[in-house]
Amino acid sequence: MSNQKDHHYIPQFLLRQWTGEDGRLVRFYKPHATKLMAEWVYPSQVGFEKHLYSTRNPSRRGRNWLENDFLQRVDSMAARSHAKMVQSPVVGLSDAEMSAWSIFVRTLFHRSPSGFKSTQFHSIRIWEETVREIGPRYAQMKGPDDPETIDEYIREGINGAAYDQVLEHFPDTMMSSRVGQFLNNLHHAYLR
Repeated sequence: MSNQKDHHYIPQFLLRQWTGEDGRLVRFYKPHATKLMAEWVYPSQVGFEKHLYSTRNPSRRGRNWLENDFLQRVDSMAARSHAKMVQSPVVGLSDAEMSAWSIFVRTLFHRSPSGFKSTQFHSIRIWEETVREIGPRYAQMKGPDDPETIDEYIREGINGAAYDQVLEHFPDTMMSSRVGQFLNNLHHAYLR
């Protein structure tokens, strides 16, 4: 699991409901701007990007901790909620299952390649602006192993530490109890 490279932004449990008897579904793609192609594939073969959530500097948790430790857990809990929602007749969700589903829905907004890269970009820009405010005080504040200038510090941070800090805070953003409670309190119904 720790060497996993394919990070699924479309969870496989959602794709499985569209598969045929052989466990495959149709994937459409455009190899050229004017050509549309289709192929039969397994859910594990679509909806992913290699190392989408990988840290640049492997931490104590491992390079793929966000995918392996957070998103897979969220998906697993959401899959149980989803299974209840698609039963016939529909079985209502418990409070814990509703919370699992609302966390999952929140991750969908941020875990796509474009959403995730946008979150990283804006978070790193905020980090850079904050660090630049230190500016003139950097020389007095820097440690013996820090770069000589604030610009070098920022460049190194963007290529490593700052990027990884965005990943560190991603679960906190998704697990916000305030947002979760708001979503859980919304009126909801099950449609087929």
